[in-house]
Amino acid sequence: MDSGKLPDGGRPSPELCLPLPPSLSSIDLSPTFLTVALESLLVGIFIILTSASLYLWFGRARRNATTTSRSKLRAGCLTFCRWIRNPLVFGSIVLFVIVLAHWAGTTTRLMIAISILNENRSPLMFYTDLAHPTSVLLCLLVAISAPVVDSLLIWRLWVVSGRSKILILPPILAVATFLADGLRVTVWFTNAHGKSIFDPEIKYWILANIVLTALSNLYCSGECSPLSLRLIIVAKFRILVGLMYHIYRISTEMSKAYTEDSSLPPTRSILNIIIESATIHTAWSILTLVSYITQNNIAIMTLDMGPVVASIAFMLINVRVGLGWDIRRRTECEYDHDSRYTQPPSRFEAARRSRTSSNQELLSESSSKRSTLRSTLRSSDIPMSSLSRWDTNTTKV
Repeated sequence: MDSGKLPDGGRPSPELCLPLPPSLSSIDLSPTFLTVALESLLVGIFIILTSASLYLWFGRARRNATTTSRSKLRAGCLTFCRWIRNPLVFGSIVLFVIVLAHWAGTTTRLMIAISILNENRSPLMFYTDLAHPTSVLLCLLVAISAPVVDSLLIWRLWVVSGRSKILILPPILAVATFLADGLRVTVWFTNAHGKSIFDPEIKYWILANIVLTALSNLYCSGECSPLSLRLIIVAKFRILVGLMYHIYRISTEMSKAYTEDSSLPPTRSILNIIIESATIHTAWSILTLVSYITQNNIAIMTLDMGPVVASIAFMLINVRVGLGWDIRRRTECEYDHDSRYTQPPSRFEAARRSRTSSNQELLSESSSKRSTLRSTLRSSDIPMSSLSRWDTNTTKV
């Protein structure tokens, strides 16, 4: 049988029959096939966490719903609208679509590789062809997932920091930079025939899309890199440090305010900080950075699995918030029924409401005492001037 023909009489695709370039002859596809198995496992975990968080948030929206309508359909629609407007819920749905689309793309590439193997040909050229439509699609999904996760973490940082706008300004600028860099890499992929992800032409653009939290010291040492890369290092470092600082401070305040929390083991506080600050996402980003700088083939696996790992880190936060285990005071967790985005009041607003309530109670108590004293004076021979002196003393107090 002619080696240039397939068993079914057809001919293979010309680009798949080209000889391998010398730079691709030593590439190991083991991490590529391992990615499919690990990503499938993580996607299963992500689906469970997403389903649990959405169910918990819907239950909270249904409990907090206040409507006078007798129609169950109308009440259900109002509850659903309140539920879907929650930033955490909306972000979870967006991440769910992105992660499933990325997993479907990875699985599709595996099926294509298996079909190539069935034709007694190596799938190496297929996997190294960055300009293939499936490869470009996966690159686009990775570029979109990073800004989505970071935006949700920024919203979380804004909540736990008392809605500080100055604190979240650098990360917001970084998210825009992430998206621009990701689109630039995606455009490069469309024309990257016979090139590698370690190509110097795109190296720094890819680095700009990797979470560079732990390499802030490298930035401060004056390492040559584009301005966007430096901005991302600083902003990502500020997101992590800001989250961990505010979460640790709130945990300390809660342990002092509530006696039952003081008996909690230290490991629980550490676990709270790890989950709430998305440290898992940061650790994975460090692994991606190290493998990419060393030009290890594991970088392909870490880059492909970046969206699902980041989504799991966010979903752990989401499940904790849905269960009411997020480390915030109870007054901050009481949602305003008329709020469009169902977000908790800031600590300053909660303190102001508490002071207002206390003042109203004092005024009410003082008013009742004055009324009782007036009625007593009217029924006795005590002059009314005593009431004036009592009011004056009360006012001074």
